[in-house]
Amino acid sequence: DLAGKDETAARQLLAQRGLGVRVVRQPTSNNDEVGKVIKQDPGATKVVPAGTTVAITVGEKPNNPPTQNPSPSGSASPN
Repeated sequence: DLAGKDETAARQLLAQRGLGVRVVRQPTSNNDEVGKVIKQDPGATKVVPAGTTVAITVGEKPNNPPTQNPSPSGSASPN
């Protein structure tokens, strides 16, 4: 199971087992998931032949963190 491992360790484990890797990046607000494998496909319990590519989803900080919109300073009335 690669969940919770950092991307480098996951890549090394897959390579040692003769498997390919495809990395999918997924923004996450959970700092504990940044740089870590969140999920893998096929799953950890699936037996696959050597040469199979395993997709790992790795958490990353969102590119555009949420920003607060400034609230209007007064009410605008149409003229």
